[in-house]
Amino acid sequence: MKLQNLAGQTLGQYELKEMLGRGGMGMVYRAYQPALERFVAVKVMASTLSEEDGYAERFNREAKTSAALEHPHIVGVHDYGIEGDISYVVMRLLSGGTLEQRLRRGESLTLPEIAKMLKQMAGALDYAHSKGVLHRDIKPSNIMFDERDDAYLVDFGIAKLLQGAQTLTGNATLLGTPSYMSPEQWLNQPLTGASDQYAMAVLIYRLLTGELPFDATTPYAVMNKHLNEFPTPPQAIRENIPLSVSVVAQRALSKVVDDRYDNLIAFSDAFDDAVHNPDGVSITAQPMRPLAARTSVVSLPLDQFISHVAAPQKINRLPLTGVALLISVLALVVIVLMLLIRLTEPVRNQRPEPVTADQFYERGLEDILRHNYGNAIEAFTRAVELQPDHVNAIYKRGYSYYYNDLFANALVDLNRVVRLDPTYTEAYVTRGDVYYYLFEYDNSLNSYRAALNLNQTHTAALVGMGGVLMIEECREDWLDYYQLYIELMGSDAERYVEDCMSELE
Repeated sequence: MKLQNLAGQTLGQYELKEMLGRGGMGMVYRAYQPALERFVAVKVMASTLSEEDGYAERFNREAKTSAALEHPHIVGVHDYGIEGDISYVVMRLLSGGTLEQRLRRGESLTLPEIAKMLKQMAGALDYAHSKGVLHRDIKPSNIMFDERDDAYLVDFGIAKLLQGAQTLTGNATLLGTPSYMSPEQWLNQPLTGASDQYAMAVLIYRLLTGELPFDATTPYAVMNKHLNEFPTPPQAIRENIPLSVSVVAQRALSKVVDDRYDNLIAFSDAFDDAVHNPDGVSITAQPMRPLAARTSVVSLPLDQFISHVAAPQKINRLPLTGVALLISVLALVVIVLMLLIRLTEPVRNQRPEPVTADQFYERGLEDILRHNYGNAIEAFTRAVELQPDHVNAIYKRGYSYYYNDLFANALVDLNRVVRLDPTYTEAYVTRGDVYYYLFEYDNSLNSYRAALNLNQTHTAALVGMGGVLMIEECREDWLDYYQLYIELMGSDAERYVEDCMSELE
């Protein structure tokens, strides 16, 4: 695109004084409006856009739509026009610069400041969504500040305006900014406010960690990560980030639209609550796993994993009367063994590539059995991609995340399971284990209680309740749970309880 500096020139009634910034789609100038004796910001679109068929009509339509948005945290459009091959939008001039400029200067926002900015942006976006307007290009350069450090959104409708002019093969930034684009935006699916929520979550992740959740050298590589990979939990990058904050950010980053928050305000409220009521748990804290974590796995019969392996065949040798017959029989045995090897070896050593969600799920179960939790996560992820409501695959992935010490990811999946199926007892138990491991004993107790409400004799939930209450020195209560556990499980359980009591003493 041609981006010529127009400082010193006049567009309509606006005298362009100096360029404030530039991007892939145009330049922003500080300009003077003599008629009203005020300074304004004028955004000039790249001149080559006017060469696109239907551009003028699209420009006028989107400019009018943006001008109709009246919200305290949306930069209002004062005026717009097309002069020759130059189209421009006139907006309020803000003195605090953009968020992108602050980040480039190495400035950072505190958690309360991030929560404040998110609340302002959430209100602006939900308002726009209620008017049927999506932003489509949330990023730091489209958030500006005034002299009081209040935040404002700019460039509503710009991404939609440019979408008809270019495709990904031309310039990916014209469809949005790759690092902030939602999976559904990459897939060219119908967009809703959830797409703006995802982009805002990417921005929040960057503010929390100083890094983008998905980054690569080409738009296509970035696309692949947005579609297929999960971000590193924020508190694994910066240990001072509360787990509760990390969980909120990751939910808004969900690849499944329905798993995000209902709207931006809900996202903002959850984030604000997590910031001002932090759990204070660091990812580095690693107490001993409770027995509940070791016993909450539903035992899987081995025969379902090895039934496809051919059973060895018994060979009965007949009485031999001569060397020739012996040699013949031995040769026959060798042939039979070779045939058996050819028949069984592919089954044992070659795993056909799964093509359905259930086949990936079965692969993940095999990996869990072998304690290959990293491989299991990959298999269950593929299953969920093929079948987003595969609740068992989501649960097993959460369970695998837990055993891979990816606690925030585990909680995201386990919470998703109980939303999809409130009767999924194992999800409550494993979630209780995760909270136990993170010293969130109140949340742990609530999860174990939810499991016991569904199954009063669930041994793993009983052990979990007993373990938490023992730590909190509620002796009578934890003895009750352990006693029922002993009645159900017998002598091994009794020895375990005795060991716990001796450790406590």
